[in-house]
Amino acid sequence: MSGADTGVAPERARRPPRLTSTLYELAVAIPVMGLVGWSVVRDHHAFATPMLLVWAISIGVVDLMPVPASIDLKFSLSFPLQLAVALIYPVPVAAAVAIVGTSDMREIRREVSVAKALFNRAQIAASVAGESVLFHAVA
Repeated sequence: MSGADTGVAPERARRPPRLTSTLYELAVAIPVMGLVGWSVVRDHHAFATPMLLVWAISIGVVDLMPVPASIDLKFSLSFPLQLAVALIYPVPVAAAVAIVGTSDMREIRREVSVAKALFNRAQIAASVAGESVLFHAVA
């Protein structure tokens, strides 16, 4: 059945509804943010190191300076900083630094929704937490 048969444009028929994607984004972001928030409340002394703010600011600054890889593709060099935080600090601390430090120019320009911004930050925090778990388990 084509888009002409259903009365819906073919481009629109392939795109998921916005509500579904927003619910998915929140379903990923809320648990990650909740776990990190719970960790901060439970062990707030682990988050009292001023150096964590330096790491978060460094990651944020590097994220805002993307390196062009091609005409349309740009990537950030913040991964090594996030990996260093994952190796140095415990899992919840590393995830919190990733959430706070990660930034995107589209957020500043308000080109992405709050749910999408939280989703992106949660994905990066989960990745950094995974790196930290793996490293500390092996070390």
